[in-house]
Formats: sequence, C-alpha cells, structure tokens
Amino acid sequence: MKSVETRVSKRIYKAVSEKAFIPMRDGVKLGANLVRPDRPDPNSRYPALFTYDPYRATEGDSLPRLGYFAEHGYYGVHVDLRGTGMSQGLEVPNQYSEQERRDAEDTIAWLAAQPWSNGSVGMFGTSYSGYNAIQLAMLRPPALKAIIPTFSTDDVYTDCIVYYDGALQCEALARWPFFMIALSGLPGPPDYNCDTPETQYRVEQEPWIFEMLRHQTNDAFWQRFSLRPHYEAIKIPVMMVAGWLDQCTDSFSRMMEHLTVPTRAIVGPWTHGIGLPGPAINIQYESLRWWDRWLKGIENGVTEEPRVPMFVNHFYKPGLDLKEIPGQWRYEDTWPVPRLREISFIPQPDGVLAKTKRTDMRRDLPYKPSVGMTNRYRCPHNEAELPIDQRADDDYSMCFDSKPLTKDVEILGHPRAELHVSCTAPVANWIVRLCDVAPDGTSTLVTKGILSGTHRISHSDPSPLVPGEIYKLVINLKVISWIFPKGHRIRFAVSNADFPNLWPSPYSMTTSLYVNEEHESQFFLPTCPAEKRPAPSFQPPEIPPGTERPPPRNKWIVTRDEMAHTVTVFRETVQFIGQGGHSSNIEEMERRWCTVNDNDPAVVKIIAEGETKMDVVSGRLVCKSNMTIESDAEAFHISVKRELFVDDKLKYGKSWQDRIPRNLV
Repeated sequence: MKSVETRVSKRIYKAVSEKAFIPMRDGVKLGANLVRPDRPDPNSRYPALFTYDPYRATEGDSLPRLGYFAEHGYYGVHVDLRGTGMSQGLEVPNQYSEQERRDAEDTIAWLAAQPWSNGSVGMFGTSYSGYNAIQLAMLRPPALKAIIPTFSTDDVYTDCIVYYDGALQCEALARWPFFMIALSGLPGPPDYNCDTPETQYRVEQEPWIFEMLRHQTNDAFWQRFSLRPHYEAIKIPVMMVAGWLDQCTDSFSRMMEHLTVPTRAIVGPWTHGIGLPGPAINIQYESLRWWDRWLKGIENGVTEEPRVPMFVNHFYKPGLDLKEIPGQWRYEDTWPVPRLREISFIPQPDGVLAKTKRTDMRRDLPYKPSVGMTNRYRCPHNEAELPIDQRADDDYSMCFDSKPLTKDVEILGHPRAELHVSCTAPVANWIVRLCDVAPDGTSTLVTKGILSGTHRISHSDPSPLVPGEIYKLVINLKVISWIFPKGHRIRFAVSNADFPNLWPSPYSMTTSLYVNEEHESQFFLPTCPAEKRPAPSFQPPEIPPGTERPPPRNKWIVTRDEMAHTVTVFRETVQFIGQGGHSSNIEEMERRWCTVNDNDPAVVKIIAEGETKMDVVSGRLVCKSNMTIESDAEAFHISVKRELFVDDKLKYGKSWQDRIPRNLV
C-alpha cells in the first residue's frame, strides 16, 4: 500500500460548553449542549457536528463527547429530543417519529445559518443517535455533508432491540424499552419544575413499548425509518463503526456493499461500546480525519486508504471476565472481500460435517423452550453479558462437527445454513450457531443466525407452517471474522429456542432436519485465503476527563424449578448514568425476571421493576417503573406503571394495560 498523508486539523483551542436553545418551526425550543472552541477567530468559519438522542444530554456538558472536536476547530451540539431533558414540547409518541426528524432538519438548518458556521454539518452518534444520522442522511438536508453512525443499523426491524429476523426478543423488552419508561418521566433541567403540564405529560404519556409490540411484522411503522433496501437515498459520505460482538454488525456489511457514496468502516472486536472488550483505539482521531475531509475539505488521505480497517478474531475461551480479544488488525480494500471462497458441508447422521458425501437422514429434535442460556444477551454492553461455554445448549441441539482441522481456517463474512425442515406446530423459530470447539471440548460461540419459520418468505406477511410439510429455510448468520485454529473442530448447532434472548414460540413440538436427494440441507462458510495485507496503525485511545465512572453492578441468576418445569433468569443492573452541570446525577436500577415453562412454552412471563434517581438542588426526584408481560398461545398481556416521586411523595402516576394478539410469533 502506498504511503498516504494523514494531516488533521491543528489542536489549538480549548473546549468550552454552554447551554443553548434551538428554535423549531413550530416555536418549540430544543435544549442542547453547545461545545465550541474557546477563542474562535471572528474572521473564520467552522463546521458543526450534531448528535441527537433522548438520553438527557443536558444533564451534563457533553465535553467528553464533543470537546475533542472543539479543540480542533469544530462547533458541536448534543441535543435532547423534544419533550426529553431540557427540550421543550411534548415527547414524541414513538421512536424515530416524523416530528423527531423534522426537528433534526430544523437543527441542521439552524447550525448552518449561524454566523460562525461554514455551512457544513456532520451528524454522528452511537446506537439511537447513529440511527438518527442514517435517517437524516436519507432526507438529504442541504447542509448535511457527512455522517458517522456507530453501532447502528440500516434495518430497525430485523437488527434492533425488539425483533430479530421475525422472532420477538424477550429479555431485551425489559432492557432498553423498559429503561426508557423511567428515564422519560423525569422533568428537565435546569429548574426540574414538576408543577408543569409538560412534566405531567412526561409521566402520563403511553410508553413506546406498547406500539412496538403492536407491530410484529415489518410494516410501515418500521419501514418508515429503515434505509434498507433504499440505499440510493443516501448521497453523502458515510463512515461506519461496528463491533463483531454487537447486534447491529450486519448493517455495516450491507451498507458497504450497497451504498454508492464514499464509505469507510472500522470494525473492531467490540460489543455495544468501543473498546469493550479490547483492544481499543482512538476513534475520535479517526472520526476527525473523516470530518476534516468532508466538512473542511482537507485532502488528508483518508479516502486513499483501504476502506475497511478490521479486527481479525482469534480463538479464545469464553468467560465473563474477558478484557481483550486475541487477534490483529488489518486492512481490506473493499467489501465484500473479493478473494473469499465459500465451502459447503453436508450434515451426516453421525453428527459429522462432510464436504462431499451425502447420506440420507432425518434427524428429529424435541423442542426445549429454555435452551439458549449460554448465549447471554444479544446486545452485550460489557463483559458480564458475553456468551459463555456453549456446551450446555449444544446438548439440546442438533450438532454437526468437522473433523479436527489440519490447518488454520479463516472465515470472513456471513456463514449460511440452507436447511430442509419440518415441524409439528404452525409456529417455530430456528437458531443456527457456529462454534469453535477446542480439543478439550470448550465450545466458543463464533456467530449465530435466527429465522422465524413463519417469516421464511416475508417479514411483512408471515404465514403459518403446515405440520409435516418440508420447507427450505435460508438462514444467514451474523457477519464475522474468525480464525479456527489447527486441531479444533467447526461446529454447527441447530435448535429452536434461544431463551431469554427470544420469546419462545408457543407450541410443544418436534422439528426435523432432512438430508436426501430432494432435500439436501447444507452449511456454508465464507473462507478467506491467507494473504499478506497491510495493517492500520491506530492511535491509542484518549480517556476524556469526566468519562470515568464506576462500572455497572450486574447479577445474573438462573433458577430451575424441577417440579413446575420452569426456568427463571434474574438480572439486576445498577449503573451511574452521568453527572451534570446542574449539580445533578442520575443512578438507574433495573431488576427483571424472565420465566419460561418447558412443558407449556406458550406461558412466558417478564417482570421488570426499576427506578431512576436524581439528586438536584431542590431535592430528590425518583421515577419508578413496573412492567409485566405475560403470554399465552393467543396474545401478549402487558401492564406498565410509571410514577414520579418528589422527596418520597407521589407527584404523578399512571398505569396502562393492553392485550396484544400474537401474529405468528
């Protein structure tokens, strides 16, 4: 690779933060942290960076997120969504609403019109705010010149927090959607006035989770804010940051393949947070290079480098104290990588993966709804949520192993399963896990894929399975980079449950897998031939002042009641959300219980309770939330309560209940 220049803006300023109110077209003002250079040159013009979410940014000063860029000559704003944090108005009725996008367009126009602005705006963010960046790029406001979405998705139905390729998630419903119930009920800074109609509305507005459960297919509710498949809508440069252990990783793969604008993707070994687990890099420096190129016009060589700096994962023994993934960084010129070679395996009756030989078989698997405990959480945020040794779930799955490898085998891309299956019930999920099995038997999860059998043709128009009929299912496993070491075995494991990640399908059943002349089930691996490739040289991470905080305190307890045939997963998380410039802090506690009955899989129950506490000058504010979701074969029964307490006295409170029919999930 030829040497390229890596010039960036000079770091000549100090960053200062101030509060700002940004006017919307309807007169409402959104609260924001404006972070800027301390001594801007009145004869110079500066680009603006914009990030936007419902997480009450104005409790703090946003210096950890935006200060680095202000030091290099950028103005940045971190904006609270309408009706959250310091922003005026009533909270939007659901995530990524039309109102939310109109407000973002107005914010971009306001930034471009400021006297200090050069007219160029970049939008960025992690998770929610990254989704917003993608959606705003689709709308093409004139001043928006580039985006950097991190751990974000182009398909909010298949790859986000509620559904997973047609299957309803379970514990995740008691995570982010439940977290938002309490957080959304708090009054805003700086005065935290509880005696206003707006504060009462924050408590009494129906939580978002109800609408999410009412839309169980990929209908207009989800399609309105998904880029996929309309990649032509984006006309500005996009740099993505992704993690192999995150839930949204497939998005970078699709966007790199289908976008026709300048793109770059940095893919690390991370969960839903950069540097967790390590190795970490200075992602702010890499972002600065992208912004300098597209917002300041600096020809710094970032577009001449290979487009995909990525981390190659090596085998590791799974555990909850994993701090760093073994492996190395390297560059790939483009995506998909053209030198990949797909190899196929045919499952055999004795559980072996064969490359050419086909032996007719039918393999049956009784459905055990509590299978999946080793997979932990689909969207891990820290080491305590990573997958553990898979053997406990392998015992209740159809497992097919290669012979011990005679050499290292590297894969890069999407493994795939083409399964010919039948089922004795009208609704079933199929889960395919790819594992690396060490000589001592340790089974490490490499990646997995999920498909609801009722969504085999369409995520928008599901259809029931006919018991006994054989169907071909194509299941794409999540994109991954991995090297299987010599002496290890490659394992594909097929099951019908992934609890508590997935809400169990409601019928006791047996599924069957077929291999014969008419129905040849196969597994496919995207192997990557060895090639000497250049490697990126990343700067070490900078830990911005103000970002240090205690790690979350986690509990994960599994209880089995052998008499009742139930399994309950108990989770507790206590975390410090932030400390702000208004003498406030936020501590959030959540407890959740997920229970499944192995003898009656229709009966599933989630109980969640949480509270978000803030100590402010005027006293203590506590927003408490309680949620129960129960299912039977026909419906989900959900009840939610939200209460706001001021110095231990109830100020506002409201409860909601609904019965939501199951739509083939």
